[in-house]
Amino acid sequence: MISTKNDTNLNELDVCINEKFKTRKKIKFKCGFCGKKYIRHSLFERHFNACKTKDALKKKRKTSIETERERVDTLSLNRKLNQVLDILYVQSERIRHMEKMLESRNKIIKNKLKWLIENATPPKSFEDCLLNIELKKTHYDHLTKHGYLKGYCDLVEEVIDDYTETIYSFTTSNITYVYINQKEKWVEFNKNHAFQLFCKIQQKLLQFALTIELPLRIQLTNNAIIYGTNSQSIDIKTKIKTFVHKKTIIGMETLLNRYENNKQHSDYYLNHSQVTP
Repeated sequence: MISTKNDTNLNELDVCINEKFKTRKKIKFKCGFCGKKYIRHSLFERHFNACKTKDALKKKRKTSIETERERVDTLSLNRKLNQVLDILYVQSERIRHMEKMLESRNKIIKNKLKWLIENATPPKSFEDCLLNIELKKTHYDHLTKHGYLKGYCDLVEEVIDDYTETIYSFTTSNITYVYINQKEKWVEFNKNHAFQLFCKIQQKLLQFALTIELPLRIQLTNNAIIYGTNSQSIDIKTKIKTFVHKKTIIGMETLLNRYENNKQHSDYYLNHSQVTP
């Protein structure tokens, strides 16, 4: 019994000694902003206050930069939108101006053919043009030198040059109008009219070719150019029709001014040619 009691006392003594002299665990303080650890509370508190202030400034600066960036982006977007709106406004004004011009032109004349029939009576007709075609050797030489298509188109241009008031083409249409005679008056110029011009010029050239003495080889070559090949003969009507349209284009205002001036001269002549009894 004595030994057991002594053992118990020794164990209690050992426990007390261990409790008194055991290694104490160091207390560590960890910063919630940067994760840094401190043992002493005073040092930790000083660091924590500084780190807290630094984090607050960092957040404020980040928010300020983002806000400024958003403000810059908004200004840039507004500036671009204003530029687009300015461009659209200018274009809309141009379109409105063009629409007014087109509307005014349409009010002046809605049906060109009707206007021509009612207002325009040229001194020469298309029939006069066909009847009065006269060619010279220079025309024959020009055709044989420059070829079938160009040669005939050039001769057509010279033929219709004296009939500027007989054939009209307009800038707002691809239609050409021709004054046939006093009975038919104005009609649309078509491939048939172009072919009539071609046939009359070809007939005159062939008649002229019979009067020219040339070596047989050259004569046959020139006659082949005058007649043309089959493919060229088919194309010549369209070619002349298109050529006449380009050469007789006139603005509607110019036409109106021309006939307005002619009307004024006619009225003046009639008023001053009356003889009082």
